[in-house]
Amino acid sequence: MPTKTSDFRQEDSSDSPYLRRQRPGVVRRRRMPSLARRLRKWVLFLLLTLVGGAGVAYWFEVRDLNPLSLFKFSSSGVRVQGNRYVTRQEILENLDLWEVESIFDFSIEPRRNKLEEIAWIQEAYLVRLLPNKLGVLIKERQPVAFVQV
Repeated sequence: MPTKTSDFRQEDSSDSPYLRRQRPGVVRRRRMPSLARRLRKWVLFLLLTLVGGAGVAYWFEVRDLNPLSLFKFSSSGVRVQGNRYVTRQEILENLDLWEVESIFDFSIEPRRNKLEEIAWIQEAYLVRLLPNKLGVLIKERQPVAFVQV
């Protein structure tokens, strides 16, 4: 009489919808060792960082910007408000901007006093607007009368 296991195997291989392997399968191993995987991640990270940095440097070059030149000061960075009778040119002449290279080197109090020496200006307020701008707020005197000579 055949044993149950032999009958089961015969039955399993021919009639059963669930098939089993006849012998155990090969155990799959990882293709790369863990050290190589970690090294690959770091190399990929460094490569992406370098490509990103090169892109930012190229953008600054195309825009004709130097990161240090963002803090350089020029007369185009002066915003004047409140002037009606005093011209922008008069204000810029009294600010002595040709001496200034950086907005941080700009001393506000002496320049404010020099602006208030102009006859039309009652009060002047100077404000640093970072990174490289200067705000000039003018309060002018009220004219009593104009005389035409």
